[in-house]
Amino acid sequence: VDQVRSILPVGNERYLLGTFGDGIWEMETEPDRGLARSFRRAVPIEGLTDEWKQVWAMERVDRHLYIGTDGGLLRWDADTARLERGLIPDGTTAIRQLLHDPRRQVVWIGSDHGLCRFHPASGETRCVGTDAGTPGHLRNRSVFALHLDRAGRLWTGTWSGLYQVDPD
Repeated sequence: VDQVRSILPVGNERYLLGTFGDGIWEMETEPDRGLARSFRRAVPIEGLTDEWKQVWAMERVDRHLYIGTDGGLLRWDADTARLERGLIPDGTTAIRQLLHDPRRQVVWIGSDHGLCRFHPASGETRCVGTDAGTPGHLRNRSVFALHLDRAGRLWTGTWSGLYQVDPD
């Protein structure tokens, strides 16, 4: 497996690897030595165009895997082996970071187009603007890093620095 952009632990000695152009692979390691024991494709990529195969971020919420790609947000349902596209508004592509916020029951999305809050249960998406008159605005649209601290504050890393965003 080449060009790994994201790693998500999924169990004892098992990891999902998001790649640039080859989708998602599952890696199992040897417990004693930490070496890769096996690789298998975790999510099928047949029928996906190149931008959907370029994985930047992954996040698990319940039995679903949310996948941030250059094409947008995907949701993989392991129970039904179904891959869904078109979960968020058109134009929110180039997703660079995903962060599950269990307190608010949302997935935060950092992309080249800004910061969005996605509610998996309802499918509702709300994005934070870059206009200085918008509450909680960001100075730069490109969001590459997301972190929730112990107090529930959301931190975003952008080209122009670190910002604290009111998550509510």
